[in-house]
Amino acid sequence: TFESSHIASMVKKKFGTPFVITWHGSDIHSNPFRSKVIWNQTKRLLASADYNFFVSKNLLLISDKIEKSTKKEVLYSGPAKYYGKLSEGEIGRLRSEYSVIGQFVIAYVGNLVAIKNVLILPEIFQAIKDALPNVVFWIVGSGVYEDKIKKKCSDLNLDVKFWGNLLPEQMPKIYNCIDVVILPSLSEGLPRTALEAIACGVHVVGSNVGGIPEAIGRQNTFDLNQLFVERIKSRIEMILLDNIPPRPLPHAFAWKETLKKEISIYRQLLSEN
Repeated sequence: TFESSHIASMVKKKFGTPFVITWHGSDIHSNPFRSKVIWNQTKRLLASADYNFFVSKNLLLISDKIEKSTKKEVLYSGPAKYYGKLSEGEIGRLRSEYSVIGQFVIAYVGNLVAIKNVLILPEIFQAIKDALPNVVFWIVGSGVYEDKIKKKCSDLNLDVKFWGNLLPEQMPKIYNCIDVVILPSLSEGLPRTALEAIACGVHVVGSNVGGIPEAIGRQNTFDLNQLFVERIKSRIEMILLDNIPPRPLPHAFAWKETLKKEISIYRQLLSEN
């Protein structure tokens, strides 16, 4: 967090102890651009840290606008080890339990807040419903916009299952019954939801912002303009009707690779100090 990074910088100043910061999202792509004070504090922290980690390439590039430094590295997150593809038999059992046998399941997973651009979901769902037969919609998560989304879905006569918040350990079963996850965010560092879904063999499509393209591939991301809904709908239609195989989780998002890189840099810093 910003506060812990500030404390670490004071420890370094007093005792000479090296410190490293991991930047996750709004701490770089949004907050510094809202206030000159936060900009200056962020710039100071970037410059004084012995190393700066970023959860996406996009975030690192944005940080260069604040403070250009060679002490930077992308350090991708990864899904927890219990996220993975289940057997066909188990998936069939779960689909039967959730009453979605023979249907396409299109879902959103995440907080129902403004930065996630969730108010566009009913419009996307409506476009997909008009284009595809046998499709159902799920929303997993909660937030301040939940009631507004429910009303918009009701006005459009959309049948959407709202799951509310689920424990992380429950999500692999849910993901394994989903065909496509939609991420229409206005801004992102690196969406963990995308990595979890991909690890479970799920297609992910979304907006061309932040680290989303790095996680799900450029061909599955689209600019947030007047054509966004149509392009998302068309991509989902192509994926499902052409039976396109899901994208495998890139090797760079394996925790083992992340830890190997992180430990290497810590050892380098310790030897220098």
